[in-house]
Amino acid sequence: MKKNKVILDTNFLLVPYQYCLDIFTEIDFLIGSSEFVLSKGIMNELKEISKRKGKIGLAARFALKMIDKNKHRITIISSYGPADKWIFEYAKKYSIPVATNDKEILRNLKYNKIKAIVVKSRSRLDLV
Repeated sequence: MKKNKVILDTNFLLVPYQYCLDIFTEIDFLIGSSEFVLSKGIMNELKEISKRKGKIGLAARFALKMIDKNKHRITIISSYGPADKWIFEYAKKYSIPVATNDKEILRNLKYNKIKAIVVKSRSRLDLV
């Protein structure tokens, strides 16, 4: 059975801690069994954020643990340049949805008719 691929953005990976939402299970529920794609740039962003104090640092550390727990479903791809640019180019090239709440990325995805997965009402995900 072919699995759906989904690109995960940094801000989306902070959602599990912020909203007590299991994004991996919710994405499977929304679009079916999925595999996930991350860039090394996104991993580096999370590692940098995880060094911070407060809720944002906690959220990033939790995201890194979730990534490790789901590593059998995640492919980390080498990337160069800004993470947001990589996300858009990879999504466009392979026509796969992006899990993000970043308004600029969402605007570019919508303009190019690429699907996105977003958090709705802090309690569920939606495909737009």
